[in-house]
Amino acid sequence: MSLKIPRANSHFYSNSSNGWLYKSNQQPDRDFFHFGGGVSTVKAHGIQLFVDYEQLSGNFLHNIWTVSAGLCSEF
Repeated sequence: MSLKIPRANSHFYSNSSNGWLYKSNQQPDRDFFHFGGGVSTVKAHGIQLFVDYEQLSGNFLHNIWTVSAGLCSEF
């Protein structure tokens, strides 16, 4: 299976040779998933707890995940 790489054409007015410049790039990956979820709770005396999870998966260049947690309190 060969990967066909498209070519992006650009023309710059400040180009001294007044010619075309070519840049090869990869096709975009459109088959990926972005999902996440979270939980939060409010306790007595104004205390709040939370946990969130987020993930980008299925992208052929990279997979990313993030977990965040926290505590909020009144003062």
